Amino acid sequence: MTERNRSLVSATALMASGTLISRVLGFVRVALLAFVFGNAGLQADGYNLAFAVSNGLYFLIAGGVLNTVLVPQIVRAIKNDADGGNAFVSKIVTAILTIMAALTVVLTIATPLVMIPYSGPEWRSPELAAQWQSVLLIAYLIMPQIFFYGLYVVLGQVLNAHGRFGPMMWTPIVNNVVSIAVLVGYFLIWGVTAPEQSNQPFTTAQAVTLGLGGLAGIVLQALVMIPYVRATGLKLTPRFDWRNAGLGHVFRLAVWTLAYMTVSQIGLMVTTNIVSSASTLGTQGAGLTAYTNARLLWQVPHSMITVSLATAMLPMVARLAQEHDLHGAAGEGLRTQKMAATVMVPATLAFAALAFPLSRILFGSGAGAFDYGFTAWTLIAACVGIIPFTVQYICLRLYYALEDTRTPALQQILIVGVNIALALAFVASPLASPQWLAPGMALAYSLSYVVGVFISWHNLRKKLPDLDSMVIIRHLVRVGLCALPAGAVALAISWFTRGWQDSLLLTVLITAVAGLLGLVIYFGMARVLRVREVNDIVATVLRRGGRKRGQVERAGADSDDEWYPGDDEPTEVFHFPEQSMDDPKTVLMPRIGAELPPAGVALEPEPPVDPGTFGIPDAPQRAAGPLDTTAEDEHPIRVKAGQELGHRYRLERPVVRREGSQSWQAWDSVLGRQVMVHLLPADSAQAESVLYASRSAAIATDSRFLRVLDVVPSATVTEISDPARPLPEADSWPRRSVTPAEPDRLAYVVTEWAEGSTLQDLLRDGPLTAVEAAWLLHELADALSGIHEQQIGHERLNPDTVVITPTGNVKIAGLLTEVALQPVDPHTDDNAEELVDELRDVHDLGRLLYACLLCRWPGGPAYGLGEAPIAGRSWLTPRQVRAGVSPLLDELCDRMLNPTPRHRKPPIHSSAELAGELTRVLAGVDAVAELEQRVRQQRSGQVTRADQRLPLARGIGPAHPPAPTPTTPPTPTRPPAPQIMVRSRSGETTRTAAIPERPPAEEERPERRSAARLIFPALLALAFVLVIAVARIIGGAAPSNEGEAGAPAQQQGTESAEQQPSEPQVHEIVAARDFDPQGDDQTENPDLVGDAVDGDPETAWRTLQYYNNPELGGAKRGVGLVLDLGEPVPVSTVDVLLGSGDTDLELRVPDPVAVDEPPMQSDEDWRSVASVDGAQGQTELTLDPAEETRYVLVYLTRLPANDEGNYQGFIYEVEVSG
Repeated sequence: MTERNRSLVSATALMASGTLISRVLGFVRVALLAFVFGNAGLQADGYNLAFAVSNGLYFLIAGGVLNTVLVPQIVRAIKNDADGGNAFVSKIVTAILTIMAALTVVLTIATPLVMIPYSGPEWRSPELAAQWQSVLLIAYLIMPQIFFYGLYVVLGQVLNAHGRFGPMMWTPIVNNVVSIAVLVGYFLIWGVTAPEQSNQPFTTAQAVTLGLGGLAGIVLQALVMIPYVRATGLKLTPRFDWRNAGLGHVFRLAVWTLAYMTVSQIGLMVTTNIVSSASTLGTQGAGLTAYTNARLLWQVPHSMITVSLATAMLPMVARLAQEHDLHGAAGEGLRTQKMAATVMVPATLAFAALAFPLSRILFGSGAGAFDYGFTAWTLIAACVGIIPFTVQYICLRLYYALEDTRTPALQQILIVGVNIALALAFVASPLASPQWLAPGMALAYSLSYVVGVFISWHNLRKKLPDLDSMVIIRHLVRVGLCALPAGAVALAISWFTRGWQDSLLLTVLITAVAGLLGLVIYFGMARVLRVREVNDIVATVLRRGGRKRGQVERAGADSDDEWYPGDDEPTEVFHFPEQSMDDPKTVLMPRIGAELPPAGVALEPEPPVDPGTFGIPDAPQRAAGPLDTTAEDEHPIRVKAGQELGHRYRLERPVVRREGSQSWQAWDSVLGRQVMVHLLPADSAQAESVLYASRSAAIATDSRFLRVLDVVPSATVTEISDPARPLPEADSWPRRSVTPAEPDRLAYVVTEWAEGSTLQDLLRDGPLTAVEAAWLLHELADALSGIHEQQIGHERLNPDTVVITPTGNVKIAGLLTEVALQPVDPHTDDNAEELVDELRDVHDLGRLLYACLLCRWPGGPAYGLGEAPIAGRSWLTPRQVRAGVSPLLDELCDRMLNPTPRHRKPPIHSSAELAGELTRVLAGVDAVAELEQRVRQQRSGQVTRADQRLPLARGIGPAHPPAPTPTTPPTPTRPPAPQIMVRSRSGETTRTAAIPERPPAEEERPERRSAARLIFPALLALAFVLVIAVARIIGGAAPSNEGEAGAPAQQQGTESAEQQPSEPQVHEIVAARDFDPQGDDQTENPDLVGDAVDGDPETAWRTLQYYNNPELGGAKRGVGLVLDLGEPVPVSTVDVLLGSGDTDLELRVPDPVAVDEPPMQSDEDWRSVASVDGAQGQTELTLDPAEETRYVLVYLTRLPANDEGNYQGFIYEVEVSG
């Protein structure tokens, strides 16, 4: 399962589950409507007409604007604005709600006028005057929902932009519950409408009940969103300073979206006008109710799957578009289309096959027992357009993500025009009887999208050239082949049992059997035809019982102590602080040679391995082999910077030079982007193999592979006399003279260029953390699993062909081309010589994991990394070289590199298997943000480079550890300290890296108290004293019950000293977990939590880095650690060892305190019992009175500045006493 598919499935799961429950309740609501009013008649159609008009007006005014235009703008504001988007979002929300409020008032007053276009003229005839007045009364009462729908959607889009998709899909449940309660009340008071009464008007009491009940539901639905928005940390305040606030761009985009919705509403008006007349023609017919119910049915999979997928896709594509990654945006679009089609194709066939039994179950009871067939025929007609509508809907969202609202508006004019033309043609045809109006309108609507989807796709490909229509067509054919047998079986069951469908119970049973059998056939065919998206969905469901999030935390926490029976004894164990991207000055690790010296022998450090640049300092090598040393005038390729290939690709900077080829960074003057160009002599034997390999690499569609853009078998280079794009600075070029290019014919291959840092670059600054290494390997394995299914391998995976972009994403360079350019891998090893394709790639993935954990290359030295240490004929495992390595990753590394893994574990032979193992290890955690920060620091030069660190001896720590100095240096994030001695398992004493000194005690740090910080606690203390005094006065007469559990703390304090312990008892911390309820994924470095409770003052849990504001960037109220004490115990003191720099922290307990599980969703579920502002180093929080609790939250609300000028907190140790 690819990571992009998994991210869509996972992001969709929460939304789809909420939508499913909401839809189930929605069906209960419409089933009650059908039960009470029936499926045809003036009462049923009048009720639906009143609601349809208010809903339609909302979507006309703002629905499309708010649902589509806001997310990209809010994403940009959150990413780029210094305040995290607070000001921009407050202004735009204020502006939209102000406009919505004004328009709602106007429309409510003008309700009789706005109802006219949506209703047939027969409604306003004298014979139906009473019915029309009752419908107007309901419409008056329900019209204010326009404002509350707007409030709901605005807040929902703010949450979506923050990556929180669930609330918007879950809160409609409130609306449905209220609506169901209103209809149940209506039924209990007035009962079921008899068939002969179905055309009678509503009484005033009935109309008021239905209208106000509908309004109450949407009001509550909107208000429920407010706490979720507050939980994001976003501080929304009314802002009316709209001038120069950047809202003009938003409203200019909204103009075309409004035009789109206006055109759509014209089509809706025409359709509603036609179908609403069915019940006014003197006979029952398929009118607005049948049309609405059928539309509700087929929109269930659309709203659950398509809308959820598109909602999850929109922010991702918006971010990719911001980065000008159109290939990635197209890839996300194709993945979303395929995932949606995987569900919508079988759903369409299911609706067509089971239309009548489904309609009988939902709409065939009570007053609807005689007219549910109208809904069934309408649903069958709608099935024609479900797939085109799905494709068109996702295309529409792609347009909006690209901030193009004009094109879809113009396309919608065509779609609505076709819809109206077909609708009017049907009305004029002999088929236009009342019984067929709704099916006819559904068919016209469907056919209009069949026409529109081709135009929309064609125009979208102009913006996203990588949208391959054949990919979608092939997928639809494969899914259709899987679904057709299932649909045929379901149709056969429905047809042959139609005589039994008078019984509701039998109909439910028949439908369930047909549906389940169809699903079994569909999934079986999907497995046979290897429809990957279906298997992804099944795997997601089956994985629900898998490993939980805490697994990575436990792995990290236990890694220092866990030892497998039979593990080889490490000759030397070198302890050092865990590498952190935020702590570049940490001494990372020694260079361990292939042959380890005896303990205690200090050797001189190894010289760093030359990365072999091409005359360019610090240039990435991007090649599997060493550079060629052929003299410049003897090399078969003689080109220079500034020359152009094919009048398009201008050579800018050489990247690598091999014996028979060269690779250059170049500029694509047509598309205006950087590319990589591989040059070879056109008449060379190697050129043919490279060109063939490059064409073959096009089979990889995953955006994590750098694509081949162009393959040219023969061309000449030309000079550019006046280049439009300036060349890079001269200092970045090699100092050499180049003769003018001769008209030699060159073959060349053009591939994508990925901005960022190679893994080789990052590893120069030390190993990755466990989560970073696991996530990086997971991305690589997940991407490779797709090409391995095609029997293709990369075969040159190494730190130089793995690129991490500035956004923290992973790219793989050189698929197939690297092997062709470098047929002999000079850095292979004996274990990999005979391996090919997938097996070779899995082996190389093991070497990459080894390098990420140790900065050592099995088979090295290579890529700037030292040689992996060997014991006998095999490499030492990472845990045998370095203490602190996760045992899970150590085991995976061994299973990839060792033909006979330890502990009788099976070797890993496939990338898909490795991706699955790493999925369980990660349990939903990713390291995008951490890798993004690493790349930024590495590219900005903030990270201490390897050659700037202290010299390190092989295997035993610093050769000459720094002696403590009497002077007081500037306080670093992790201050140096004297080294200590530890004893290895073999009993030999070894040196370890220095443990940082404990930060200065509280009494040593300068006093920092502002007047406000003194006044506020004083007021709180005064209020507390007053409350206690009042409580004592009120409760003073009550008899004291000594020893009672509820005795006041003051009485307990008067007990004899003999009954109280002389010192508080230290409680054991059974477990700990990170607390980040306002984060996007609600995690805050979970793999480091164990470092705060391991008894080691050297290790620490740290927060993420926050920007611009010490109060967690203004994005969160706080983060911290939840401590589990195993059972409720008295807690009077909590000692926290913090880092240097002023930190504000609180101590909290659950509210209420007696809970079985700690509340992790909001800090409002915790009660503050102690706090300290400006704390450093050893900090004591005292509870007075003591609290009896099982869970304690150490909550950081203000963070100190770190060396990079950002804000980050550290907790080295926590101790709880009572």
